[in-house]
Amino acid sequence: MARKILNDLYYASGKSYGLKAVIKTILFRRGFHTLILYRIACALNRIPIIGYLLARLVWSINCTVYGNDISFHAKLNGGIILPHPLGIVIGDNVIVEQGVTILQNVTLGARDAHASIENRYKLHLKENSFIGAGAVVLGSITIGKNTRIGANSVVLNSVKDNQSVVGVPAKCLK
Repeated sequence: MARKILNDLYYASGKSYGLKAVIKTILFRRGFHTLILYRIACALNRIPIIGYLLARLVWSINCTVYGNDISFHAKLNGGIILPHPLGIVIGDNVIVEQGVTILQNVTLGARDAHASIENRYKLHLKENSFIGAGAVVLGSITIGKNTRIGANSVVLNSVKDNQSVVGVPAKCLK
């Protein structure tokens, strides 16, 4: 967990470990605070009985203060960038790799809410992807490395590496 937090700190501070950038990030970057709360909740969730209750409390604080709903079952690797962390929803079984930027009001999750968690989907966002404001990415799909998803796009199919997609439903730009 410490390595992931250091990675989050590095990316949130503009890929710098300079003292001024680090202090500014720790004190004022809401995206970094959101990720810290998520990581604390995940760590607490591993403790039997009382840990689950404490994890729900930390999750509730994250929801109330920042308006984010990030599932304990999501796997967020270190180094995620949340410049405007308001209204972000990340569902179960979502995997987000290092260097992914997620803007405000983004939804990452399932298309079939009634399926079991194990069978529902595996949404995978690969390294250095960019998810624009208000985008919705749903289903058992993979978003490739260095991919750009435009604002308010709805992505229902996998996207290959180094592509940009926009629209409802999202289509690749040539």
